[in-house]
Amino acid sequence: MKKMLLLLCFVALACLAASATTGYTVTFNGYCDGMSIAKYTGIIFGGTHNFTACSLTDTNGGGFRHAAAGYTVYSGAAFDFSDPFFGYEEATNSSLQYLLQVTGTVKKPGICGWANYKGDDGVSNYLIAAGYCTLVSRPLGAGEAPGLKPSTSR
Repeated sequence: MKKMLLLLCFVALACLAASATTGYTVTFNGYCDGMSIAKYTGIIFGGTHNFTACSLTDTNGGGFRHAAAGYTVYSGAAFDFSDPFFGYEEATNSSLQYLLQVTGTVKKPGICGWANYKGDDGVSNYLIAAGYCTLVSRPLGAGEAPGLKPSTSR
């Protein structure tokens, strides 16, 4: 009986460990900013838009992970990140939405693409920029992306 209980505990612990995700940190290629997605389970997640290398304030946000075929660089599941950047930095009543698709690890990177949309007229969201990203072990620090602008500008 003790062996069976021990076996069931081991299986439960292994299942829990297998479902845990460590999250992702990416830099947007050609831009000074990037994004960190915290550990997530299911479809809900939190994260940070990393602006330190742009000499701007990082913003925290969150969202849902869902299918996004045709809206990102690659088809498949994407992190749909609601970003409060425009409200904080520009004091405007505008929405900023990022669709980020990333797979793999820093040592074995997979697909990494993104697109962002701005909604400032109350009617729709409009594409600002899109591109590829690089999976990294940490966000860029101050001065590590000289001459590059943030992905929030055209």
